[in-house]
Amino acid sequence: RYIELAQPSLAVQRGGKLRFRVLTDAARFSWTLSRAGGGVVDADARARPGVVIAQLPERVRPGRYVLEVATNGHRDRAVVRVLRRGA
Repeated sequence: RYIELAQPSLAVQRGGKLRFRVLTDAARFSWTLSRAGGGVVDADARARPGVVIAQLPERVRPGRYVLEVATNGHRDRAVVRVLRRGA
């Protein structure tokens, strides 16, 4: 196992906390959250394996995003649905 997201898809409310679990034998990995067909909206290059909790910036609008985790040339992706508040 190089790097793997525990869930193939996630859902989070706008302005909420994105929680995802990463399985890897590497000591650290990087992750990015990108708008489907657009640019990066959030990133953290210092994450460690296990559960990652990230506060979504207010500028992240409802819609579909791609979460990508990477280490040592290996990657995994998941679809993230950002929902309207109260949805």
